[in-house]
Amino acid sequence: MTASPITAKEKRIRLIAVNQVLNVIRGKGYEPSPAMRAAYDRYINGEIEWDMCKELVKKIAAKESQQNKSISGK
Repeated sequence: MTASPITAKEKRIRLIAVNQVLNVIRGKGYEPSPAMRAAYDRYINGEIEWDMCKELVKKIAAKESQQNKSISGK
């Protein structure tokens, strides 16, 4: 499901919201992966809505967590 085209104002609002989320994530000592940042970019650009963005980020985080466990042997 794709989002409707957004205005420049809505894009700025989305960018501010995503930057706030990223600041919280970074404040906890994590750096979002390129795949996560790409999902947020899709939201900012109006390609997807927030609910889909959250689901994508959760799936990416779970996949990366499993990959990291495999690499570390835990």
